[in-house]
Amino acid sequence: MKSAILFIFIIYIYQHSIEGSLPAHLRRYARGPNICVIQTVPGTKDRFFSQCINRHLRTICERPTRTEFECCSGFKKVARTQGCTGIKPLVNLVDTVNGLELDGFTNVIGQSGVENQLANQGAYTIFAPSEDAIQQLSDEERQDLLSRSDEGTPNVFYHVAPGRLNFSSFRKNTDYNTLFENNKIRINKYSYGVATANCARITKPNEMATNGIVHIIDKVLDPKDMQKSVAEKIYSDDQFSQFQLAILAAKMVNTLRSANALLTVFAPTNNAFAKLPNDLLDRILTDEETAKKVVDHHVVKGVYCSDSVIIALGLKTLDGSRILFRCKRYGKYIDKAKLVEEDIVGKNGVIHGIDTVLVPDSVKNVAELAKDLELNTLMEMTERAGLTSTLTGDEEFTMFAPSDKALRKLPSGYRAALSSQPLQMAKLLEYHKIKGKIKTDQLIGNKTLDTGTNKAPATISAKLSVNVFRNGRVVVGGATLEKSDNECKNGVIHTIDKVLVPPEASIMDLIIGDRQLSTLRMAIEKAGLSELLTQPYGQYTMIAPTDRAFKTLGRWEKNAFLNLSPERLKKFIERHIINRMVMKCAFDPRSVYGISSRQGDSIEFTQERSGSIYINKKYRVERPDEQMATNGVLYKINSILKCSCQPRIRGRR
Repeated sequence: MKSAILFIFIIYIYQHSIEGSLPAHLRRYARGPNICVIQTVPGTKDRFFSQCINRHLRTICERPTRTEFECCSGFKKVARTQGCTGIKPLVNLVDTVNGLELDGFTNVIGQSGVENQLANQGAYTIFAPSEDAIQQLSDEERQDLLSRSDEGTPNVFYHVAPGRLNFSSFRKNTDYNTLFENNKIRINKYSYGVATANCARITKPNEMATNGIVHIIDKVLDPKDMQKSVAEKIYSDDQFSQFQLAILAAKMVNTLRSANALLTVFAPTNNAFAKLPNDLLDRILTDEETAKKVVDHHVVKGVYCSDSVIIALGLKTLDGSRILFRCKRYGKYIDKAKLVEEDIVGKNGVIHGIDTVLVPDSVKNVAELAKDLELNTLMEMTERAGLTSTLTGDEEFTMFAPSDKALRKLPSGYRAALSSQPLQMAKLLEYHKIKGKIKTDQLIGNKTLDTGTNKAPATISAKLSVNVFRNGRVVVGGATLEKSDNECKNGVIHTIDKVLVPPEASIMDLIIGDRQLSTLRMAIEKAGLSELLTQPYGQYTMIAPTDRAFKTLGRWEKNAFLNLSPERLKKFIERHIINRMVMKCAFDPRSVYGISSRQGDSIEFTQERSGSIYINKKYRVERPDEQMATNGVLYKINSILKCSCQPRIRGRR
């Protein structure tokens, strides 16, 4: 009684799990017991059963799916009842294969002389090729399937394993003995419940028989598949002759021959190697370090058949980097390389031939990596100036590379000068370079970096300020890092949103050169703060009241300001100075960035959606809003900040 209740409960849970995985508009079709859901992919012969794919997918390999319903294995429709309530009687394995309309494989069983054993002995599990798989065999392949080994074992027995191997018991990278002289087949189970046998996808599992189980697969299995390692398979195939040389140069033959670990190798064809620049090809085929990095980048631990991916799958290569295995509408891709030959099975893994060499960043130079990062404008200007060699040498450096969008923002005259004057372009490049490899975890806020690498046609001496803000932004020289930590053989690239133009003036120089800041200039000189605002490579923010701001003072306030002693005036000016660079990118719209001035009173920065900056929520910064200096940044406002040191002096809006 208890077992009957448990069986009914399991059927109920299974049925509701199927319904729950479907969109609402399809659930009514799945009502009733023993209904299986099939997702088909129009334009292909792919069919995914509810036992194989554990949730409804709108697309598979970028193609829309269509949902169909049929009775689950062993059940049939009964008139005037919902679902599939009729139970088919179990028959033996041979009759089960025949009942599945696998006529081609039924004939193979008969012609191989194994029909009596498969019908009356067992229990066995048969991996039965579909009718399409049998029809696609060449005459030679059909003859191989019907032949016997030297010991007299029928080759068809490679499709038969002893015991009942239920689909639910399958796991990743599990080998099972077969009746073919105990040769093994490898079962793999992947995401979405997809499973393979020697990379043949199980298209319909768990067809029960009196003496075993039948799983339908989409390919014919070959006992020779598991007799050679992936290394031996690669070295026996002429289309991989260039990759063979790279493996030799990398001293990786034993790794690919070893039975200690299962591997997936994405093997570039000779045509793929022919696409490489000659100097890079020479390095891969002759330099052991370069060759090993490249070969490692094409090898993944574990077996990933082509059917392992129906959407996308991230894989980790032997060199520690990540590559993306994708199923697209017109083929399978690993990163940008297309699989041109799939599922070459070996006893320690699988090989996929690809049409492009996957060059890891670790063997590229800065120029090559910059092109991969689509820094097209920067590289075109660099090549036009004949400066590509400054990015390809052995000396390691860090480059803050302006994006195409950043370069387009430059004034047209300056951009023309960079294109026509190589020395000007050389200076720009050097100002964006720092000696040594520096990643973001080495960029410390409120510090400076020395530009230049000392090996350039135009060496400059300057410093870049580094600022780190609470919103996570890292700012170097006033430019925000966008794509950071792109490391290659001779450097690191951080893409930035602005072109770094070397400031030539200090904050004090900016004040002296601005006729609207003459009153502030006299006050600074009287207070003895000129030296502070002139010293190189400081990191200050100056909130600079304009002459217009001082004109808003009443007569009494103006007299009080003019009569301040140098010490009190110093405090008043320091109310407008911050001992840190505050950049516009430090605060987003609707947020408030608060910080203390040198004098001690707080200053608040806010930003409107339009991009306008406000000080203390009411004083708008005049354009241009950020004026970069060698020792900080200057903002102009048409008001004076109220200071607790002189509460009687207050500016008007």
